[in-house]
Amino acid sequence: MTCAEIANAIAWNKQSKGNTLFPVVAYFTKHFGYGDPYTASRDAVHYASGQVFAVDAPSPHLAGTLKGAKNTDVYGEMVSNSHPELTYQVEIFPDGKLSYLMMLDGHPVGGMPATQVQATCVQDVLLTATQDREVVAVGVARKPASDLGPP
Repeated sequence: MTCAEIANAIAWNKQSKGNTLFPVVAYFTKHFGYGDPYTASRDAVHYASGQVFAVDAPSPHLAGTLKGAKNTDVYGEMVSNSHPELTYQVEIFPDGKLSYLMMLDGHPVGGMPATQVQATCVQDVLLTATQDREVVAVGVARKPASDLGPP
């Protein structure tokens, strides 16, 4: 089943030609728990956003590297990037396949490969999935077309 907003965003971005851009921005959240399951521990929340681009192989999808932010030890507080820089590489497929790789300073955390999940499309606009102790959600927004001016 195709997630309409993802498919529409791919078609939107593919209209980019020359100096005319049809940008798409992705919004990614990951909420995960850690620690001993029998001891109260602090959950972590990561948020990342940034421009993604239509890619044709292996099948049409959106891909890009998103800048991250995370929660702190102060409840309800998020901090944007500092050192090391947190980013997520994402691949978003209209059939709900989702790949994400957490990176610090441009390197995969622990040398791990990307996590791949099959997400559920919620009301044709939002992908959600669970993986072990993680819950992820991805949405996209088509931004107004812009002209960069003469080449």
